[in-house]
Amino acid sequence: MKHLIRMSMNFYIALISAMLLAGCANNSGNPIPWKEEEISGLSLQLVAIVKVQNFKFDAEGYVAATVGTAFAVAAPEYEWRISDGKLQIYNEAKLVEQLTLLEQTATHVKVISISGEVVEYKITRSKHG
Repeated sequence: MKHLIRMSMNFYIALISAMLLAGCANNSGNPIPWKEEEISGLSLQLVAIVKVQNFKFDAEGYVAATVGTAFAVAAPEYEWRISDGKLQIYNEAKLVEQLTLLEQTATHVKVISISGEVVEYKITRSKHG
């Protein structure tokens, strides 16, 4: 019986800890708006094992991209804009990706992608956008 009580206590401690840590991810629980002045010169590299998705943003509103898998990639050129605080990547009138910013550090961002999936990108910045 003591073993069962100890297991239940450990489960509840783990559950409460997980809930507290999840609450620390974004204190307000709201998305953080992207700012246009931060996008020029920004490079995003998806942190993933199989999927490749890299974006380099310039000051003129263009995005050099590398997208695909570990087996095949393409290098399309897109355009970018900020709409309602979300970073949108598009080709002509078609929205290709939309990134809703959840967290940002000096080296990484966590976003909600257009598919609704929460993903992480490594960020770097060039001095010449």
